[in-house]
Amino acid sequence: MTTTYRGHAPYGNDQWAYVAFDVPAGVQRISVSTSHDASAGILDLGIFGPSGFRGWSGGERSGFTLSAAEATPGYVPGLVEPGKWSVILGPMVGSADGMAWQVDVTLHHGDPLPRTRTTSCRPRWRGGGSAGTGATCTCTACTPTGSARWTRSSRPPARRGCTSSPPPTTTPAPPA
Repeated sequence: MTTTYRGHAPYGNDQWAYVAFDVPAGVQRISVSTSHDASAGILDLGIFGPSGFRGWSGGERSGFTLSAAEATPGYVPGLVEPGKWSVILGPMVGSADGMAWQVDVTLHHGDPLPRTRTTSCRPRWRGGGSAGTGATCTCTACTPTGSARWTRSSRPPARRGCTSSPPPTTTPAPPA
């Protein structure tokens, strides 16, 4: 089942829009896709679940999926809890006319998906230090507060550090 939400953001930065939706019991996966006029600005993207923050990709992505089995980089895999969820939008609008946006939320029902087992590790860098280049761990979930979940990788990532966009300069508060 897909539900579409539309809105309009005024000119400016450091504004947050929360698109609230209810998740009934039995949902196994949530997929979110967004669209906006890129010539008018940037649309940062994240999500809160009933238990709190579940991910952030900033303007790096126009959508994500999360479930117990997997999640788009920048988002935390885990059970899809029934209750109130909120997509976080951080529009940065350069157009005096503002920027229209659209969010499509798809709730996938079905058999339970297996949980993903993740291993937390301290980021290690070639040369043995905790800073530098050539990470042997991959950031799989960066949050606006700057914390991260790292998982072991047999090969270094293509880029240094997190594979998602950097955290915003101001942190969105949980929805009211």
